[in-house]
Amino acid sequence: MKDLSPHILQTISVARFGYVIYRPKTSGIKQDIHYNNEAQQIFSFSNMTLKKEHGSSSALSSLCEKWKKILEQRIKDMRKSGDRDPVTRSFIEFFNSGKREYVVRGVILSDHMHSSKRKNQYMFILERIRTDLLNIPQISREWNLNKREQDLIQLLLSGMSNKEIAYALGLSLNTIKAYMKLLMRKLGVNSRSGIISLVLTKKKPSL
Repeated sequence: MKDLSPHILQTISVARFGYVIYRPKTSGIKQDIHYNNEAQQIFSFSNMTLKKEHGSSSALSSLCEKWKKILEQRIKDMRKSGDRDPVTRSFIEFFNSGKREYVVRGVILSDHMHSSKRKNQYMFILERIRTDLLNIPQISREWNLNKREQDLIQLLLSGMSNKEIAYALGLSLNTIKAYMKLLMRKLGVNSRSGIISLVLTKKKPSL
């Protein structure tokens, strides 16, 4: 993969995406992390402490390293399947920040995975999930969801906890937990994140 041009980086910044550019530490090369203001705001609502003087914290370093490993595996899988598009942004995971949920996508800026001379740089893009753009009725038809299950998904995508969903629907917390388990079973997933992943990507999560 080729380096992304400054024009692409500028476009991402203007689009108000949160992004982090990460270069891992190697012998003779210090770890380097850069992020834009949008990313800083996203991390601040996730209770992650960032050190301004160094541009990162141990928490952010660990997060970037985790995303890096997932991304590299996704890129390898894409290559095996014959997908060699250099600008494809691979889905990594979901990231919660306060009441908001973000899709994390990644791209390798410099592709030298088989070279010891240079080290890859990685860009991780955090895109806020816009639940208002989802067609819940269409999604419901695809999985044959009833009205109660539609309500659960809509509230779940808005970032509500089970307790908040119970309050919003006027039901007990135990009832919501039971409904959630039934919904997970129906969709073939085993977590709240699994429900969100399936609704947004229309395929079961591979995380």
